[in-house]
Amino acid sequence: MSSIDHNWPKYPLEIGGVETVTLGDQEARTRNSKKSIFERKAPPTFPFLIEMRERHYWVTHWTERSVDLFLCGKKPLVEVSNIGKD
Repeated sequence: MSSIDHNWPKYPLEIGGVETVTLGDQEARTRNSKKSIFERKAPPTFPFLIEMRERHYWVTHWTERSVDLFLCGKKPLVEVSNIGKD
């Protein structure tokens, strides 16, 4: 999984955009996280995203869930499709 860097806030609105949020002390402890975190600004434009990694190998993401998991430092859950060659 790629690391989030200073370019992350430039990600497109198609995924909902991203913003930095500062948490209070208690909330940071509850989430077991840092005080500054990244969160999605808005709902994504598209409900799902398909990565066509190869002609017959596709990875489908539920955009909102995948972005939220990624921003929490977790690996997104995806559906992998190997479409048979005709």
